[in-house]
Amino acid sequence: MENIDIDIDIDALIEKLRQITRDNGNEKYADAQFQLGFLYADIKHDYDQAEAYISNITRKDGPEIYARAQLCLGLLYAVIKKDYDRVESCWSNISTADSPEIYAQAQVYLGSLYAEIKMIMIRLNPAGQISPQQTVLKFMLKLKSI
Repeated sequence: MENIDIDIDIDALIEKLRQITRDNGNEKYADAQFQLGFLYADIKHDYDQAEAYISNITRKDGPEIYARAQLCLGLLYAVIKKDYDRVESCWSNISTADSPEIYAQAQVYLGSLYAEIKMIMIRLNPAGQISPQQTVLKFMLKLKSI
């Protein structure tokens, strides 16, 4: 019975957060969108909806929350959607002007992503026997199967 109460409370919170618009202020709007994204990802496990809400946050809403949103979107694309081009795009969107700490974190994540790509490419082509284009194609096929 407690789960039903929790679900009703979450649904009520979601409804309240949905009512917040940019007319309420950019920062308040961005915070609401971020919270909605978290609720849909972490509680409801609706990753498409989480992506939609977090994607609404722009740099004009606030540079730091924008940086956090891009970092979270990158993680969603990496872990859930396996869309590595979008991972790279999100993490590359973050600048030091947005947040030096989040920028540094994104750079570490990008470095790890690039290192993993390089290791997979070496495993696929240990003796350099195939062209880089063939290696990249094999790499992309391997990522799709993971």
